[in-house]
Amino acid sequence: MDRNLFQQRRSDYIANKNIQKKNISIFNQLQDTQYIVPADNMSLIGKAVNFGCSKALELLTRYGISVNDLAEYLDSSPEIIQNIIRANFHADLILIDGEDATLLSEENIRQSRSNAVEVCNARKNYSSLIYYRPSGIDIEYCIDDVVDVLEGINVTGAGVYPLDGIIYPKVESVQEIRIILDLITEIEKKKNISPDTIKIQFLVESPGGIEFLYEIAKACEGRLTGIIFGMADYASEIGISSLDENHPMFQFAKQRIIHAASIFQVPAIDCMSFNYPVADKTIQDVHQNRKLILESMRDLHDLYISSIHMGMSGKWVGHPLQLLAAKIAVEKIFTQETINSHLQSMLKYADSGSGAMVVDGKMADRATDRSIRSFLRKGVIKGKINPDIALQSGLISQAEFDIIVNRGRRDSNPRLPA
Repeated sequence: MDRNLFQQRRSDYIANKNIQKKNISIFNQLQDTQYIVPADNMSLIGKAVNFGCSKALELLTRYGISVNDLAEYLDSSPEIIQNIIRANFHADLILIDGEDATLLSEENIRQSRSNAVEVCNARKNYSSLIYYRPSGIDIEYCIDDVVDVLEGINVTGAGVYPLDGIIYPKVESVQEIRIILDLITEIEKKKNISPDTIKIQFLVESPGGIEFLYEIAKACEGRLTGIIFGMADYASEIGISSLDENHPMFQFAKQRIIHAASIFQVPAIDCMSFNYPVADKTIQDVHQNRKLILESMRDLHDLYISSIHMGMSGKWVGHPLQLLAAKIAVEKIFTQETINSHLQSMLKYADSGSGAMVVDGKMADRATDRSIRSFLRKGVIKGKINPDIALQSGLISQAEFDIIVNRGRRDSNPRLPA
């Protein structure tokens, strides 16, 4: 028996297994929230890019909702909410939506493409990733959406392509996604940018998307940065009229997405919640509208926490108050107290020199250590852990450390029309 031959096969397998993970930047791994804005509305795009959670304060004031009111409804603290608003937290990803959020007309489609190009060409250092959603394959505009937007975006003087990627809708087969992947490859060649620069995420919105989920994700390997559940279209496809996110068929679909995303080491993103925190114009009672908005924010907040506990990495939002509710939920999950406790457990285990032991009354071994490290790594990306400590503890690589230190997560934004 040639032991070296098997050692080489093992090494080759591990190297190939890690290729996908190496192709995902540390900031593509952080997607607590994806904020959806219609591509045909430059005003809304500008607000999403420029104002983040700060726009929520204006809306709360308009409806007579104080920070203390919100803290009481969401079982949070006024200080945490004030800090979120004061820091002007943005969504981790802004999706310029040229598909379902855009009116299907020639004029609107052209304006949508133009807006997406303008936003990206004006980009300097956004604090959010920027993705574009084209029409799906069944819509005649699909190919032109991809070509006109991706070719219209210019590489900067520093050699940077300012669109992070596309989010492709309603994919049902490997053959379909390969059309889009090959098209992106050709555009990259034409624009003389490195292969796999333009990333891709896709929406699972049909039985076909669920059935061939692994194969579709595998085809995207190298570009893939997320898998998203599209509940409304999925419900339509399988004949469900309810949009209750706890429906067993939706839970089944989410479980499949979480598993596939875990295999490919990318975020699993939960669907949009359709209970928007807006006033009902048919209701004249200010207090009743105020209650409706608070209850809607609480619904989103609670659904967000359930999604994360289930294994999702983030969730779609489409309104500043949804964004704020989601950010409050994130702070509740990733409290500094919890992070410090996990850090202490990790360091105690690392210093023990044991394979298995008891740390603070709980069993600890290599499996529990990996789980703790996975949680703490997210804390690093969210800026909750000093990068020096993260590097020394092996939570991040030297390359990731350099990105965090040199780029930061919260860069300044160029102003767009508001």
